[in-house]
Amino acid sequence: MYFADYMKKIRQDKKLTQNEIAEILNVSSQSIKMIENGSTNFPSKVLLDKLSDYLKKFPVEVASSIIFGEDDYERDEAGYLSNRYLAYKYINGWNIEENPITLQYGTSKIMFSAKIVKRREPKNTSLIVEFQDLVPYNELNKTMTIDEAYGVLATIMTVVVQNKESFRRVEVLFDIHDYYDSSTFQVLENLIVYRLPTEMVLVLFEPDTGAICHEVNIGKGISKYEK
Repeated sequence: MYFADYMKKIRQDKKLTQNEIAEILNVSSQSIKMIENGSTNFPSKVLLDKLSDYLKKFPVEVASSIIFGEDDYERDEAGYLSNRYLAYKYINGWNIEENPITLQYGTSKIMFSAKIVKRREPKNTSLIVEFQDLVPYNELNKTMTIDEAYGVLATIMTVVVQNKESFRRVEVLFDIHDYYDSSTFQVLENLIVYRLPTEMVLVLFEPDTGAICHEVNIGKGISKYEK
């Protein structure tokens, strides 16, 4: 976590004292001191909202910088989607245990974005992966057929179940701003696969604002739209 560095940089950029920024954020000066000396790793939801309002940024953007450092990924960089999604999950009660995580697949190794664990629920684990990270190179930047897209999901599931460690679910990310991601999600959103060994959740995500636009649990036929 980079909360101490992040808070110091904000205060110094704005040319504020610890007392002044404490007043702006409606917290005690002691709270600011604790943040800047590294005693507080992450803001409460209330403080995160106040900090986001002050900076005129979305909470997921602020959280991403605090978790991963001020050198947060740019939108056109690989990793931006999963970076923002992990920040969203952290805000909503999940810890990032490994980032990234490499899993064995036959004689090869496949890299997933992260392993996350629900706070106070150590057995509630999830793997995070961007759909396009597992798409064969010759199939990138195209609208995939149902068979092609299903083949990618089958590879993901095979990698997961062949590993020694068990996971409750795998969350497959699609970027709503990416035409090929969103069109492939539409191809897959009505897919139902019975008797999956591990839950597979397809997530159409808006990484700039941190909004889940549509979520489908293909093993249970459950579909959720963001209202």
